[in-house]
Amino acid sequence: MTQKVLLDFSNTKSVEDSVLRSFNNKYPDLVSWVKQIQIPDGVYCHEREDYIFDLVCDQFGYPVGKYEAVWFHATRVANKNSFLKDGILPKSKIHEVIVSCLESLSEGMTRGEGEVDTISSSAKQKKENEGPFAALFKEVAFYPTGHNGNYFEVPEIIKDIADKLLGSNSFQLINRFKESSIPCVVSFKGDADIKKLSKGLLYLNLMGRGCSENDAANQANEYLDADGQIIQPENIINIENIISDYF
Repeated sequence: MTQKVLLDFSNTKSVEDSVLRSFNNKYPDLVSWVKQIQIPDGVYCHEREDYIFDLVCDQFGYPVGKYEAVWFHATRVANKNSFLKDGILPKSKIHEVIVSCLESLSEGMTRGEGEVDTISSSAKQKKENEGPFAALFKEVAFYPTGHNGNYFEVPEIIKDIADKLLGSNSFQLINRFKESSIPCVVSFKGDADIKKLSKGLLYLNLMGRGCSENDAANQANEYLDADGQIIQPENIINIENIISDYF
């Protein structure tokens, strides 16, 4: 049975090591070679990783083997040990647990008039929004950009339920939840395909062209949607607390 190659994109060094492992550590100059690739003007942004991957295969041969990746799930939770017991649950399986928790936290609070209209509330029931979700690059889990939400602040399901419970006063319940919970990143092992390797190659090329780690990671990143499947406890690698005055 062929052993799977682990792609770990925790930082630049681990990306480099993952790429080298994918080619059986036979080409020590591979990383520096990838960083020096120049992308022609005619190659569109969405074509860059395929362009780089093809050049690498032409120069070093096609990587052989199966892959798995370390994925990074950013969240905020009252008890991080629950991940070791139950795994990472999709929305439908964690919903009632969170409702019970927030109802308890909301004791003594008064419901405000009206409800806060949130996009995630309407989208939550759709199968494609079940999750759990995770980033391929750890940097993105810590510092997302653009439309990607900051799940260290408050997971969207918390906002949704708080809005339904307290309406326009939901901010009070959200603040109480934040006081009783901790932000963390849960890393876990999951299947991956060779396209994830091309993401690592793109990241290294962007770094070689002067991008910051955050910019390169956000450009190269891909999100995992587990599509309603539980991330089992035995696949969890680490639960990292995030300590910050901001969070």
